[in-house]
Amino acid sequence: MPDFPLDLTFGEALTLAAAWHTGQYRKAPAGQTPSVPYVSHLLGVASIALEYGADQTEAIAALLHDALKDGPAHTGRTPEDLRAEMSRRFGEPVAALVDGATDDTPPPGSPNAPGRTARPGTCATCPPSPHRPCW
Repeated sequence: MPDFPLDLTFGEALTLAAAWHTGQYRKAPAGQTPSVPYVSHLLGVASIALEYGADQTEAIAALLHDALKDGPAHTGRTPEDLRAEMSRRFGEPVAALVDGATDDTPPPGSPNAPGRTARPGTCATCPPSPHRPCW
């Protein structure tokens, strides 16, 4: 049996992702109050990535894929500062994957562009991997 694919670093990334998205909810239909914490989306993306054979680096990038877009609004920090921490804690390969999945980096305290949708072809801008689904 192969070695278990995740170690405590994955848990550290999950904790960081939850912290950087604290207070953020999933979008709700018009007229309804959002009630699902945004971290559920990040867990779902990481789950799908792992089910398709992602390694730990890719799974961590899946958890952090919206950090540069949403993190500034929830942390008061710049995207550059968040990226630097991501690279320092989890490695440049994680930060590069997140860069490839990011198309909007608002300044601290500002929300991302309204009405934004997932960018088609995201994987085409990420470093190659046989396992990574588009998120």
